[in-house]
Amino acid sequence: MKNLKYLLFIILFTVACSSVNTQNEPKNIVKSRAVSKEIRNSIAKEKFINGVMLDQKGEYATAILEYLDALNYDSSAGIHFALARDFYRINKVGNAIKSIQSAIKLDPENRDYRMLAAEIFNFSQLRDSAITHYQAVLKLDSLDIQALYGMAKLSEAKRPSLAMDYYKKILHTTGPEFQILVDMADLSERMGNLEETTNYAKELLEINPSNINLEKIVIELQLRNSQFDEALKQISHIEKVYPNDISLVEYKANAYIGKKQWLESFEEFKKIVESRDYPFERKFMISSSYIEEFNSESDTNLLFYAEKLLKIIDKDTLDWRIKATLGEVNQKLRQDSLTIYYLKEAYKLAEWNHVLAIQLGGNLFDSKKFKESSEFLYGIVGKFPDNFLINFLLGLSYSQLQKDSLAMPFLEKAVKLNPNDKDANSALGYTYIQLKNYPKAIESLKNSIKIDPTNPANYSMLGMVYDNLEDWQNCNASYEKAISIDSTDALSLNNYAYSLSKQKNELEKALKMVTKALELVPDNGSYLDTKGWVYFQMGNFNEAKIWIEKALAENETNAEVYDHLGDVYYKLGDSKKAIEYWKTAIDKDKTLKNVEEKIKNGLK
Repeated sequence: MKNLKYLLFIILFTVACSSVNTQNEPKNIVKSRAVSKEIRNSIAKEKFINGVMLDQKGEYATAILEYLDALNYDSSAGIHFALARDFYRINKVGNAIKSIQSAIKLDPENRDYRMLAAEIFNFSQLRDSAITHYQAVLKLDSLDIQALYGMAKLSEAKRPSLAMDYYKKILHTTGPEFQILVDMADLSERMGNLEETTNYAKELLEINPSNINLEKIVIELQLRNSQFDEALKQISHIEKVYPNDISLVEYKANAYIGKKQWLESFEEFKKIVESRDYPFERKFMISSSYIEEFNSESDTNLLFYAEKLLKIIDKDTLDWRIKATLGEVNQKLRQDSLTIYYLKEAYKLAEWNHVLAIQLGGNLFDSKKFKESSEFLYGIVGKFPDNFLINFLLGLSYSQLQKDSLAMPFLEKAVKLNPNDKDANSALGYTYIQLKNYPKAIESLKNSIKIDPTNPANYSMLGMVYDNLEDWQNCNASYEKAISIDSTDALSLNNYAYSLSKQKNELEKALKMVTKALELVPDNGSYLDTKGWVYFQMGNFNEAKIWIEKALAENETNAEVYDHLGDVYYKLGDSKKAIEYWKTAIDKDKTLKNVEEKIKNGLK
């Protein structure tokens, strides 16, 4: 058929080229020009046929050269049209426009020329010009379906009512067309009048009640118009005639979804998922739809239905997405061990997938499986050396294991990969504090503050650094800033109070802050010790003893608490008990300063 079409085109072109007007010419001149025209037409025809043959092979650029050569001998509309078509094919739109305009100038009533012009102008976003050519076609034939459709699509944005009129005219001409009705539904929905299209489709159905495709269109429109009960009635009617039509099952399930009858929808979707004739991708989308519904409905039953459907699919596939989605479902159900299990299984099937690797590493970290997360992430960081999140999570995992020297290079790499990440800078700053690299800690924490000046934790950590450096002015300023941002930050309140107790400065203020910290977090061993130590610095040793003993009951492993209690007993005149606590403190932490000296003084 394609070759026949080209042959007819060539014949028409040849006839057009052969028609020569010789009226009123002298005989000798006519004869001379006739020969010349004949030769020129022959060459033009040959070049044109060469172009057509090259077009058939898809060699459009070479065909263009033949057509351009043909124009040297004959400038007929057909050659310009062929050139326009090929220029458009190779995306030379400017040349295509010039050529099609030349063709139309020579033959303004040619429908094919006008349609190609409309297509080219539409592609070039010159919609008004495209409309002009569609209108020209409709003047030639007011029922030209392609032109009507083109006008409808171009009218949708600015003149939706006119577009709807064009769609209706198409349907009156062709009868029910699925795509046209779907386009009308889309437009009606945007116009807020989907019901009109639904009713229009029903009218068509009354004319042709045995058309199953039209009945399905009506159901689709009813579902989109939230007419779920009407859709279910329509489905029930068709099911009797087509009991094995699986698409009707999906329509029914979607109607139940619309009515929020989750169990009923699940029972219908289960039939689809168990069917071997339904495409995998569609089954996967159906199962995942319950997760999307959960995000808006917060009904955990939806997650259980999703899980059941996914497990059915999982029996018959090795697609990693099923395992990954089962992991997502269990994560939403807060089933940490199952989440990790499915993510591990998914990653085994898709070890190239860095997103999956991050999900698994992140879930291991969030589940406080820091040893496992560090081992997994260390095992894959070589595959994804420049992945920010993998480096960051690995550094955090080592940090949680108090392996700060191992954490440091990965956190440094994370900051290098994403220098504007506040959390990475903050985590690196904390690691430097643990490694007592205070200049680097200050640099990292200030970088984090520059990115996010509203995070009190960074100022609080800066306060700790300056406290260790005994830079009291910057220490107090940092803590003040932290508390000004969040007056309920218990950690900042406690740390500032303890720092003031060390400075023996503003002790009443320190007492108020640590008391507030304990109101926020009762029975915290460190906070209890701080309150006792503030009382100690105030000279209230009996009160200090009460609070530090409470601290020791909460935290029996903290060497500093034993040291403090030893100091309290020494001030209370009980050197024997003091020495006992100091010795325990040294046994627990041999790096404590001045404890050995205190023991020697207590023995005197």
